[in-house]
Amino acid sequence: MEWLNRLARHTGGGGSLFGAEGISGVALNELDPPTARRVGQAFGLCIAKAAAATSPEARIAIAGDGRPWSAELLAAAAQGVQSGGCRVVDAGSATAPALLLACRELDADGALLVGNASGDPQRVGITMWGPEGVPFSTGGRLDDVRQLFDEPQCSAPMPSESTESFDAGAPYLGQLREFFHALRPLRVIVETTSTALIHYLKQLASGVAVELIWNPPGTNGSADPAERLARIGRHVRQRGAHFGLWIDGDGECCQAVDERGEAVATETLLLLFAREAIAQQLKATIVIGGEGPDESLSHAILREKLPAEKIRIVTCTGSREAIWQSIRQHEAALAADREGRFWFAGPPTSADALKAFALLLVILSRGDAPLSVVSREW
Repeated sequence: MEWLNRLARHTGGGGSLFGAEGISGVALNELDPPTARRVGQAFGLCIAKAAAATSPEARIAIAGDGRPWSAELLAAAAQGVQSGGCRVVDAGSATAPALLLACRELDADGALLVGNASGDPQRVGITMWGPEGVPFSTGGRLDDVRQLFDEPQCSAPMPSESTESFDAGAPYLGQLREFFHALRPLRVIVETTSTALIHYLKQLASGVAVELIWNPPGTNGSADPAERLARIGRHVRQRGAHFGLWIDGDGECCQAVDERGEAVATETLLLLFAREAIAQQLKATIVIGGEGPDESLSHAILREKLPAEKIRIVTCTGSREAIWQSIRQHEAALAADREGRFWFAGPPTSADALKAFALLLVILSRGDAPLSVVSREW
């Protein structure tokens, strides 16, 4: 029931397509091209207004997750961005962290992704970021977009017809290649709806001994995480895999099962990644996000396991915008939330499921122990 409550807030439960972190709906039925165009225009107007003092024409990098219906909605959103007075940079098919790195490389003023944060194959969403990669969340900058979207008629400047192209994958893969060497032979079940992420993983794993087995998403949309992980767990046991991983369609969230097919808690993965942070820094700060006691990561587990002299734990509300701000404020090395987002300090600061996957491969490659044993080594 708690997951359903969170899902309703994410997808706009009361009939609105706006949720906590953007907009989401059934592709082409609830979220259609005219709606995507209006969202793009409202976002373009927000970015253009914010950038007016420093830039004669703001630029917004846009990308889709590679699915056919996402491309149609992306084209409509791009038209809206242009009618909002911003120049469009087409980053092609990309995940959220890849798009944010492209945004930084381009010195763009904002970013928009037509993706699938829920992981439901039938749904599509639009997620937005501002300068320096700050996410737009409800209670923050997403409220400005929604206000403009809800206005009967937007007073828009003359459309900008200027469009650039940029390969978001090239710099992103360049950052991740350092993790994909000297890996032990590992067999991994991977499930995602992002064709961009599958493309990235195929390139990264092509020169190492890692065997990737693609698990198709469930026909029911896989919205329930317990059912999803149980399905992946069965495939892990059937194929004799070392672990399994679900990654959302935006490339931000991930959930794992070990070699037994048992779910690995987000706290457990965070502890493994915290150990990596400790190895690189004398003292590190970790941000954990949640809206309330039922949605926060277990403070007791983290405080018990993490050495206080090496790790400082900071808590904040659970929105992506709030977590991003907290990471920047406290110069944190790492952050996580109950949804399975793992944030890594930038530049750019972003939730990056593929980097979390890469770190897990590196950790398991340091010995022969399975994930169920490695995760208990604290």
